[in-house]
Amino acid sequence: MKNRVIILFFLITIANQLAAQKLPVVIPEQVGLNTVHLLHLDRVINEAIEKEEIPGAVVAIVKKDKIGYLKSFGYKQVYPTKEPMDITTIFDLASCTKPLATATAIMILVEQGYIRLTDPVSDYLPDFNKYENDSVKKEIRIINLLTHTSGLPGYAPVTQLSEENEPTAKVLQQYIANCHRNEEPGKRMKYSCLNYITLQHIIEKITNQAFNVFCDDNIFKPLNLKSTGFILSDKHKKRCAPTELINDDELLCGTVHDPLARIFNKGVSGNAGLFSTAEEVALLTSLFLNNGIIQGKRILSPASIELMQNTPIGLETFGRTLGWDKNTAYSSNQGDMMSQSAFGHTGYTGTSITIDPEKELALIILTNSVHPYDKGKTNRLRSLIANIVVAADNAAGNQDYLKHYQSRIETFENETPITQKDIVFIGNSLTENGGDWGKRLGKKHIRNRGIIGDTTYGVINRLSKIVEGKPKQIIVTIGTNDISQGLNNRTIIENIDSIIKAFQDHSPQTNILIQNVLPINEKKSWYRLMKNKSTVISDLNVLIKQLASQRGVTFIESYNEFVRDNTNQLKDIFTNDGLHLNEEGYHVWSNFLKQYIK
Repeated sequence: MKNRVIILFFLITIANQLAAQKLPVVIPEQVGLNTVHLLHLDRVINEAIEKEEIPGAVVAIVKKDKIGYLKSFGYKQVYPTKEPMDITTIFDLASCTKPLATATAIMILVEQGYIRLTDPVSDYLPDFNKYENDSVKKEIRIINLLTHTSGLPGYAPVTQLSEENEPTAKVLQQYIANCHRNEEPGKRMKYSCLNYITLQHIIEKITNQAFNVFCDDNIFKPLNLKSTGFILSDKHKKRCAPTELINDDELLCGTVHDPLARIFNKGVSGNAGLFSTAEEVALLTSLFLNNGIIQGKRILSPASIELMQNTPIGLETFGRTLGWDKNTAYSSNQGDMMSQSAFGHTGYTGTSITIDPEKELALIILTNSVHPYDKGKTNRLRSLIANIVVAADNAAGNQDYLKHYQSRIETFENETPITQKDIVFIGNSLTENGGDWGKRLGKKHIRNRGIIGDTTYGVINRLSKIVEGKPKQIIVTIGTNDISQGLNNRTIIENIDSIIKAFQDHSPQTNILIQNVLPINEKKSWYRLMKNKSTVISDLNVLIKQLASQRGVTFIESYNEFVRDNTNQLKDIFTNDGLHLNEEGYHVWSNFLKQYIK
């Protein structure tokens, strides 16, 4: 009995670690998105990169509790040298800090009974002055700060304050407490970073904790977000997309771009300063599609989620919710086709979040458009991307394929569990269509776990049951469908590396074999998504071989067995449609594999 408990605990631990509190990344069709239509994203983003409106981007599309699209484009750095963007790049989220950290923290305190939204700010910050003119004195309330209806000016005079005093958080707080209030609270929406810096001070006063510590303890750590926070380690800074070159010689990278956050608040600020990746922002936004709970972790109540999605009673005309933008001049990131339920936020550095509860959809666009000279443009691009995504939503084709995919998953679940005697083939149609690999290879205990149309993300999502069985060998042939969906080779390599790492961490005795992607025959092929992709395959195989060497795993280099001499095209005799192997092709492949199968 004791051994069973230990084994069960071990298996649960593996599953949790493989999940790593991330949303599963699936093929677009699995969440109703149309892969072919999403290729328009490539065009508009690459055009923006060519025009130098942005150096690069990472885009994530969330449907309820899954990521149906995750892709990187261009470069995370173009000065002083070019460095490619990848999906693990960490971004300065700028003003997206306001809803993801500050407003969420305030709502946690509301739920816990520490504050009311209608409480005057001066209840918590006694030196905070009221709005006052000759005839009226009015308190600024917490709800005014959240909705930018406080009357505070939009920003603070950084240079003047820095020259008059040593720039500290206290100096900035004193300025905000005493600066001229432009309008009576509740009379006009004036977007102001000072509102959210004030909210930060209220949070710190109530909790007796630094703002970043409270957010870590109550939001980021419960969700196991490893790349989200205000103060980054040197290791995390190396993954950052740099922002602006300031003072002609200082390239900001892993240091917040916003001057008030950087100069006065030393990186911990309610208006800006949060860093994160597209995947982790996706998880945070999914809270607003799942009533405040995700993967068993509740951060906010359903009541708070509903409140934050809608404009408050009496302040509807101003278009701001508690932390989010719903319908103002700042709403261009929603495009033209989101529903009336949509809300979101943008960041000065080039970041953008849009959430549509009615469509159960969230769109995350992370760029560093201020790099290197603060001359980038994102407003039109954000709108174009939003339109493409909404048009692709609920437009997925190939329902027969989706049924087949689910049928294969159910078949695997009903099979005898994988054991240490087994040799497992995993991949896409090339693997599945091989049928009985045991018969082909003259070996026992061979399991075919290929699925037609599968991608590296699909393999990752169904990997835990295979890893748990600690198979003798794993043969991975994957990548063709990733290429057809437009994933760049860097992303594919990152995903293959995740597959390798899962086994090396949790089943180190498994012999891992990674095979190259097989060539295609473009003359024969009628698959338009693979048009002009022969060179991409060849380039990817070079990277797979390098990865195998770095990870110390076996690389199955079968490419030359299938390619026509002096070309990168699949031999005509091995294929009927230019992409899949015929029986003669499988005969050559299986004979080649025999030298690797133990």
